[in-house]
Amino acid sequence: MSLQVVAAINNLKFHNARNKVSYYALAGVGVSSYKTMVDALDASGKPYDFTAINNLAQQGYYDNRKDIEKALKGLFDGKYETAAESYGDRSKLGGGTARGMATVGFGTQIRLSKKVSLSVEDKVTFAGDDLLDGQRWQEWPGNGTSVLSSDKDNYNYFSVGLGVNIGGKSVDPLWWMNALDYSYNEMKRPKTQANPCDKDADGDGISDCFDRCPNTPGGVSVDSHGCPFDTDGDGVPDYKDKQLITPTECQPVDADGVGKCPDPECCKNRVPQTEGPACGSIPSGSLSFASGAAKLSSSAMSQLNALTGAMKANPNCRAVIIGNGSGSKVDQQRSWDRVNSVINYMVDKQGIDRDRFIFQYGKSNGDKDAVDYRSAGQDETGPSNTPPPFPNLRK
Repeated sequence: MSLQVVAAINNLKFHNARNKVSYYALAGVGVSSYKTMVDALDASGKPYDFTAINNLAQQGYYDNRKDIEKALKGLFDGKYETAAESYGDRSKLGGGTARGMATVGFGTQIRLSKKVSLSVEDKVTFAGDDLLDGQRWQEWPGNGTSVLSSDKDNYNYFSVGLGVNIGGKSVDPLWWMNALDYSYNEMKRPKTQANPCDKDADGDGISDCFDRCPNTPGGVSVDSHGCPFDTDGDGVPDYKDKQLITPTECQPVDADGVGKCPDPECCKNRVPQTEGPACGSIPSGSLSFASGAAKLSSSAMSQLNALTGAMKANPNCRAVIIGNGSGSKVDQQRSWDRVNSVINYMVDKQGIDRDRFIFQYGKSNGDKDAVDYRSAGQDETGPSNTPPPFPNLRK
């Protein structure tokens, strides 16, 4: 009696929907009970007399050891009537000597059909006992003394068999399953069959089967669950949030995503300054990018250095950064990438406050490989940052 763990050791063949051959290894522990009997008495109930065979052997009658063994086997009657030697002080189980054992093995299964498989298995059991065969002693040649044998009796079990999965709803054992089995079946399915998982009602790129927010407005960036991004986790999606980053201590927020924190003491009586005529000194221009690229060139950086000087000289003025390209998803995302590069350069390298920029992209009135910039109007507003339209296409 033993408990064994069986583990498949062959890799999945991903080019096949199902494996046809499975290799496995097994190992386990348990307990065995044995009671060994020997053929020690002849038909008359007396011990066997080996004198005649011994004399013939000494006279050279037999050509080799096999002939002697054959003669000895012919002498036995095949009735195992005498109990062999056993350890009298060992635990008993079912009338025999109980011993702990360990089993290891290796096998293979060949899948013949959904319900039938052919198996070939070989396993070895280590009993840790020297009396399974009833033989404890051995003589060492040359000194005639008998010593306790140090050899343990282990046994090997080789089997060939058929495995049958019974029952009206029987399925293949899981070790035949390929992780891509469902995908292969889907590819084989005729396109005329309707599948709800093929639908994407809101067009956000997430199948209706997995979309947790099924009515997302068009053009809104979503996560892997089909829900709009919520950067600050205030419950208001970014495309509706008028305060994109609301500190946790200022939440909960109102319907516009604006937190409840009061204005700092230094800002309570602050009078907003309007952009005066001086903002007309903010230059307008256009930055060219290589096709498909979002990295600023050295000439573009030189232009932005001039814009930096004007904005530092006019701290109350804002600039609008406009990305062109509205034709395809790639064009829209590349437009966003380039505007983001420009504003990041001005913030990170030139030290201009991000709130002084208005982020616009996906416009159709200019070169799609260019970003335009100009001074913001006196009442012109807009976000300084916005989520990418197609994050999976970001540069």
